[in-house]
Amino acid sequence: MTPKLISIVVAIAFCSPGHSEEPNNAIDWFQEEPNKNQETIITKIGNKENIEVSIAKSTLDPNNLNSVGIISTQITGIDSRIWKETNEKELFHLLTTLPNLNFYSARTFLKRILISETLPPISHSGLKSGQFYLLAKLDKLIEMGALDEAETTILQVQQFSTELFSRWVRIAFLTGRISKLCKKLKKEPGLSQNLSVRVICLKKLNDWDAAALTLSTASNLELIDRDREKLLVYFLDPTLIPVDELTLNVTKFDEIDFYILILANQIKTKLQTTESKYLYVMFKNSFNTKTKIEAAELLAISKSISGSTLFDIYRNNNINGSTGIWKRMIAIKNLDLTLRRNNEKGVIIALNNAVNEMFFGNLLPLFAAEYSDKLSRYSPKTNREGLNDYFALLFALNGEMPTSWERYQSTNKFIAKAISILRDDELNSVDIGDALKLVDPSFDSAMVLDNVTKPGLNLHENKTNHNGTLILQALKKSALGVNTPTTDLYTSLLLFLEAKKKVLVKSILIEYLIYFSRVRE
Repeated sequence: MTPKLISIVVAIAFCSPGHSEEPNNAIDWFQEEPNKNQETIITKIGNKENIEVSIAKSTLDPNNLNSVGIISTQITGIDSRIWKETNEKELFHLLTTLPNLNFYSARTFLKRILISETLPPISHSGLKSGQFYLLAKLDKLIEMGALDEAETTILQVQQFSTELFSRWVRIAFLTGRISKLCKKLKKEPGLSQNLSVRVICLKKLNDWDAAALTLSTASNLELIDRDREKLLVYFLDPTLIPVDELTLNVTKFDEIDFYILILANQIKTKLQTTESKYLYVMFKNSFNTKTKIEAAELLAISKSISGSTLFDIYRNNNINGSTGIWKRMIAIKNLDLTLRRNNEKGVIIALNNAVNEMFFGNLLPLFAAEYSDKLSRYSPKTNREGLNDYFALLFALNGEMPTSWERYQSTNKFIAKAISILRDDELNSVDIGDALKLVDPSFDSAMVLDNVTKPGLNLHENKTNHNGTLILQALKKSALGVNTPTTDLYTSLLLFLEAKKKVLVKSILIEYLIYFSRVRE
């Protein structure tokens, strides 16, 4: 039954209607060319790739996988004992329910935690013990679009559970780097019962006949969704289904759909998304400058790529418009030009424009990190009127006032307070309350503190007061960024103070005040 397994059993009987859902998720293309050789290869299916086989029990390495990270805490600055007194199941819940963080400082801090090699939390009794925190970390990194870090983390593990392997599947489909995953699945088929993964991996490993027969069998047994079936038929042989007939269920869309549609060059016509995990591929693979820059901006904001990478893209591409991203690119190119010429008047004009454009693009903290050192050679001048503040707000956001700016006093109350907070070595609840009151005059910090200290009421959401738990509670309370209700933001900053994260408190407060210095000019 060869000739392309009778055209994949007559294109799975015209992609038979009405099938039940397929089990799961994910897999090949970035940095690897898709396998164009669709000739039949000697091996068939071995023992028919028995679809009924049960998932094999995992044999985890005796070492606790929750300690796996990619950078030492000595480098990231995270306390290696941050989770030492936290139960791994509780930690899993706290991390998986943590919403997207809108303060750039908070996202940066969370990313440092997720990539750190910390001591493991307290093990939870049960079969999955020793991996709950690792699974939650991987889910967060994938959500942030930090796929390289997620992949680097997971490849340090020698023996996989099915839960851990499913995360690798998601990462592999998103990055396209599936060769190692497919070889692993061939050696340990019990790691995944996902039929789409099996079909794709069989083809990737040059067993086209086995891939087609597996898909045909799954279709006959109604084990696969109809839209997914069409995508897999197209993946095995693009001549069998016109590309414009490929469909997908957007509510059930996952990394496998994305992978195949990318191969078919159909992702932009089939799906519009701003999810960081999908933007990663658009950033890496797109030849369209506008698409690449739009993806890079969102990825830099989410801490998936570095700010320097984004600014290098601005510098190294041609301008093809005059609005949106093109205005930001023009602003950066003009600022770079005036800095090279060391033309102070030109720098001030270019900086004014760049600050405005970066603010509207939600990129001001990234801009501050990239340009503060380059601007530090310029001292404040009395004849600049309010233009000194463009320098000062960037220095404050970057966390350091240059020597020549140490005595600078802004006339803008928000910027002046931000600089004051940066200089304050003894930051306390009163300082925080005063800063928040500038933005929200009706805010009464005394009332909040009074409620917190009343019998029966507690600042914490549970009875523990371990630093790691406090930090996650604080991150959650301030997740809305500048839109966080003042009382919640105040409570969040007090939690950070209690967890001894004064630098983070300063960074968030400065980010908050600088934002309002722009919107209330």
